Amino acid sequence: MLILPGNSPRPQRRVPLTRASADHFAAVDRAAAADRTRSSLFNSSTDAFFFAPSSTPSKYELNGGQRQYTTRRGIRLCRVGGKSCRSALCALCSGRRARRQRRELIAALRASRPRYALLWTYTLASTPDAALGPLIGNLAELHAAVNASGWLSSKVDGYARVVEIERPDSGWHPHGHELFIFKKHLSRAEAQTFAVALRDRYLSAAARLGIPASAAGQHVRVVPLDQLDVAARYITKQHITTGPKAGTRTLAMLSADAFTRGDADALALIHEAEAATYRRQLWRVSGACKSPVLFNASRRT
Repeated sequence: MLILPGNSPRPQRRVPLTRASADHFAAVDRAAAADRTRSSLFNSSTDAFFFAPSSTPSKYELNGGQRQYTTRRGIRLCRVGGKSCRSALCALCSGRRARRQRRELIAALRASRPRYALLWTYTLASTPDAALGPLIGNLAELHAAVNASGWLSSKVDGYARVVEIERPDSGWHPHGHELFIFKKHLSRAEAQTFAVALRDRYLSAAARLGIPASAAGQHVRVVPLDQLDVAARYITKQHITTGPKAGTRTLAMLSADAFTRGDADALALIHEAEAATYRRQLWRVSGACKSPVLFNASRRT
């Protein structure tokens, strides 16, 4: 489908607290946090992604609990001896990592001067009680099947792809967003043909591999060229210090519940996410979406 521009309260189990963590949680309760809101992607009611204002812990507040309860050794030792772990799940590093990805993507888009752009969202059907690791694996397998024999790579001049992870009441919801860049202008008919072929290849691969997916979860949106920066911000929005999102629980929300509010259910989900994403590439860019090499740059951040 080509789209043209146009929680209930839950019981909590408490984490057994040490004196240090009890003092930390008490300090968090006393701290004032800023309200954050996010705008919709294209300022359209049909494409709105609403973020409810809420008190959001700072990265330092999150890091205090994360150091005690994370299963990732790199995160526990982050900034020890001046070295950063650079993990997408680290409270200290994830925001900087997302900003760097956004900055490099925007620079690449401005340098490549595309004539057309599309944003593809692809998902799996809801599978309650399914583990996160196999779901992420299924999503990667489906994407590889879509690009069999280089079909997708040959159609576009560049892409930026991210796998986002959320946890609504129905279970884990990993899904992908992929920005496609074209150096030639596409007519509406050409864009529609590409979108339909992309959806059909995805659903055919799902049926062949026995992976649950439906047409309802697949969308291809036209990105106006003057909104490429907005699209770049959108696909780099997920990190551990983002504000809450209405209707679901993001990794940032689970981290806040686990590491600053003592929610053991959230902590178990965070541990599952840490295991499921270990050594998995959830962000990838290619072609015209790759940041131009700056030979004069003295260092990279």
